[in-house]
Amino acid sequence: MCGSWANNVCSTGGGNDLPLNTWTHIVATSDGSILRLYINGISIGNANGTLGPKNSVPLTIGTSGTCGSFGGLIDDVRIYNRALSVSEVQDLYNTNQQQYTLTVAKSGTGGGTVTADSGTLSWVGNTGTASYNSNSSVALTATASSDSTFSSWSGCDSSNVNQCTVTMNAAKNVTATFTLNSALPHLDLGSASGAKGSTVTIPITLTNVSGTSISAIGMDIGYDTGVLENPTCTVGPAGSAAGKSCAASIPSSGIFRIGGVGLNSTAIGNGIVENITFTIKTTAPLGSTQLTNTPSASGPAGNAVSVSGSNCTVTIISKSGDCNEDNTVSIAEVQSAINMYLGLKAVAGCVDANGDGNITIDEVQKVINCYLGSC
Repeated sequence: MCGSWANNVCSTGGGNDLPLNTWTHIVATSDGSILRLYINGISIGNANGTLGPKNSVPLTIGTSGTCGSFGGLIDDVRIYNRALSVSEVQDLYNTNQQQYTLTVAKSGTGGGTVTADSGTLSWVGNTGTASYNSNSSVALTATASSDSTFSSWSGCDSSNVNQCTVTMNAAKNVTATFTLNSALPHLDLGSASGAKGSTVTIPITLTNVSGTSISAIGMDIGYDTGVLENPTCTVGPAGSAAGKSCAASIPSSGIFRIGGVGLNSTAIGNGIVENITFTIKTTAPLGSTQLTNTPSASGPAGNAVSVSGSNCTVTIISKSGDCNEDNTVSIAEVQSAINMYLGLKAVAGCVDANGDGNITIDEVQKVINCYLGSC
């Protein structure tokens, strides 16, 4: 259905050129009196007319009259004995949409977050992934932590300061680089994932710097009360080794305040100082929720010590191992979890319940339990 032909480009009846190197879904219908043309599930025009009387001229696809041959690829041709409705055309387009994976990596000496304006990035460590329909435009925003500066993007189709835009006409890899502003001790929240109704445990890790000693830590953790509830804390290995305990309170809705303290001035070494645990509400939506981190610390003499810290995400899945989110765990998903444990497949957040980038035998067992119906 060429309105005009030049340089191997076919102009449609709506006056729009088909994009190069991109699959386009085209449907033409005739109900006996009206001809309609759809591109990518959207009606772009119609006109009164018929296909004419039956004749013996051979049916051709990819050429018509003096238009010449179509300069591209044609696939999945279908001919119906009736005119498809608008909803049927849209369903055909949506069913045949090819999807591509967007992989976002965070790198550099600093920290921060990267969010997408559509879809949900599922994070494992510093790598986030999401799938998008072919030709979707995705805008990413990088936000540096308080102790860091956003430095640069790579892999974007276009970028402007901390904004990155990609068009998903293929699998894309984007990297956001953050630079640490200064050498400060770090109190970082680890990421985690879990099913609705389950608990997730998030480590708080201290990274010391030369010349600075920390004997007590504190942190205000902001969380979404519509997603998470019943926060508790326990002392971690590094805190226990220094003789510390965990004190906790909820000073206001959505704020969990914890402290790693003790009746001594012993400096805390590198490692997990505290572990915090939340229950994921049974009504929580699937996807990711962010925990914010406002850290503080003091030295052996009671002096305040400047400290930085990173936020984290908690990914809510329907069941452990339910990576396609169909609310069931299949034997294929059990095998996939085993392959992650054996290092034969990349780690995914739907199995990596504590978000540490590794799969343990306990995490594999959780997937098997869900397969057996005892999540």
